[in-house]
Amino acid sequence: MGIIGLAQPHAQLQRIGFDVPADDAVLTVMPLMTIMSLATINTALIYMFGSWIDWPGLPALLVVTRLVMGSGLLLLALLGRAPEAFFAAAVWEAVGAMLIAGARVRDMRCAVGGGRRA
Repeated sequence: MGIIGLAQPHAQLQRIGFDVPADDAVLTVMPLMTIMSLATINTALIYMFGSWIDWPGLPALLVVTRLVMGSGLLLLALLGRAPEAFFAAAVWEAVGAMLIAGARVRDMRCAVGGGRRA
């Protein structure tokens, strides 16, 4: 999504539920779209690099960042400062955080218990 946001910012705005601004307003929105797209690419790189080097702190970082992102999206939608599509994104982030946390707990239990038993 970050690459699409850099290549087609108008299309990205439509995908996340915003009205595409008039030409004058594009000048104020495009820097934000660029920053958001670069942040998305950065997050993807953190996921890939953290997995590649098998960083033990990665799951905790991912849970925290996804909960923060989900809370922010929910708050913006509740305050009416973002489209209703942000509710679904907030749920997506919360579910992702719970799945990562659950997988981490399961991994820790398997490590302590010697793996899965038949």
